[in-house]
Amino acid sequence: MKLQAPPYSDIGVSFDPEGSDKDKEKSPGLSSHERARIVAMWPEWWPGYRQVLQELFSRYERDDLLSNKMRVQVERLVPNKKANWGADLLLRFSFDDAGITWDIFQQGQTIVHAQPVF
Repeated sequence: MKLQAPPYSDIGVSFDPEGSDKDKEKSPGLSSHERARIVAMWPEWWPGYRQVLQELFSRYERDDLLSNKMRVQVERLVPNKKANWGADLLLRFSFDDAGITWDIFQQGQTIVHAQPVF
């Protein structure tokens, strides 16, 4: 699926957790209703994600990768304050040739943490 990410090109979105069955126990996947809600909220949420990503890029002395081909993996999390800042949603952004993924943790409608994953 592709979603708009203005002023950049569309972003490829995947909703299914990747990895082993053990990983899927930690991230049980999103229902079709939850997926539809994320798609509906995307236009409102995207500017916040864009701003956080741009801040991360500058903090880690990276070029603005948003002009590259973008993908995001969206996973539902089981909230755990120690492991994931109490977030119930993880958005894992990746960009062609960047070699790094950029994670945004969200609780409800609030971004609670963001970090690169080297």
